[in-house]
Amino acid sequence: MRRRIALMIGTLAGGGIQRTALVLGKEFARRGHDVDLLVLRSEGELVREMPREINLIELGARGYPDGLLPFVRYLRQMQPDGFIAATPLGNLAALLAVRLARVPVRVVTTDATDPARVYHPEDSRFRSFLLPVAARFLYPGAAARVAVSDGVADAMAIIPGIARETVETVYNPIDVRPVGQLDSPVHPWLQAGRSGPVVISVGRFHAIKDYGTLIAAFGKVRAVRTDARLILFGEGKDRPNLTQQIAALGLTDAVNMPGFSWYVRSEIAAADLFVMSSLREGLGNALIEALAEGCPVVSTDCPFGPREILEGGKHGRLVPVSDPDAMAEAILAALAEPRIEGDRSHLERFDVERIVDRYERLMFPD
Repeated sequence: MRRRIALMIGTLAGGGIQRTALVLGKEFARRGHDVDLLVLRSEGELVREMPREINLIELGARGYPDGLLPFVRYLRQMQPDGFIAATPLGNLAALLAVRLARVPVRVVTTDATDPARVYHPEDSRFRSFLLPVAARFLYPGAAARVAVSDGVADAMAIIPGIARETVETVYNPIDVRPVGQLDSPVHPWLQAGRSGPVVISVGRFHAIKDYGTLIAAFGKVRAVRTDARLILFGEGKDRPNLTQQIAALGLTDAVNMPGFSWYVRSEIAAADLFVMSSLREGLGNALIEALAEGCPVVSTDCPFGPREILEGGKHGRLVPVSDPDAMAEAILAALAEPRIEGDRSHLERFDVERIVDRYERLMFPD
């Protein structure tokens, strides 16, 4: 049955939540549904990747409070059959807007980050009080409540206090085919004929990704493997600090930060090792993509996703958070092993079609 399905995100920045929304929307459209993607502002790296089959609707707001009235008008005018919201603030805005619009739309909330970061922020006592109360009041109005990992779902039961049995774990949809191997990498360090191993990481240059630990660990790696190099794909406010650290460690010629990559799957496929150094993750899309490309991985054992993705270390090395010595040891051990293509069946749980099937059943159980 053809239905109208809406999704909402803040902007089209190149983050995991935004990419997930595009993947979901594209698959819903492929299945014959009418798909609307609501954004507060139509800006960010992914603007150029907007699929033609998705209707992009800009609410023209600075934040979710400003976007509430335009959101209500959209609901009354278009009356979608199903709605998928993302991020805690987006979830609350969607549930409140549906109440105000008084339209029979089934809302699925999705939580993809550690609830403590949002509901108990260190910089705002007011938000620490208000947001958990709002969540406990509004979340029961959702047709379904989704967390992107069991860890996030468990944390939702503590902060903001949503009954655990009412939260479904639905992983982010990832193309688990080795698609990056179809194209050649763009970065010169990753092209054929290079000398020495290349380690890469992908993500925002933000404190939560803890690239400082990765750079410190790589400095120790270089003391043993003087031919090793590190590429950090991404962008963010921590770039100046990371640049300063790289220079202080004498790694300027061995560490490169080329910015955002449109061909990141090809870069991952060509790398010798993928490393995730995060302090926290909701799931860890890039880690899954690395496994899909057959790239060996090292990850911090951070809350919440890596341990679930790697099944306790079965599919890659897990190291303690913020421990450059342990990370350097794991990187050196991984680089010393031959790259072997292993069993891929564990990746099926992230398959796009399987995940979209779950969302359709949650929105339209009949």
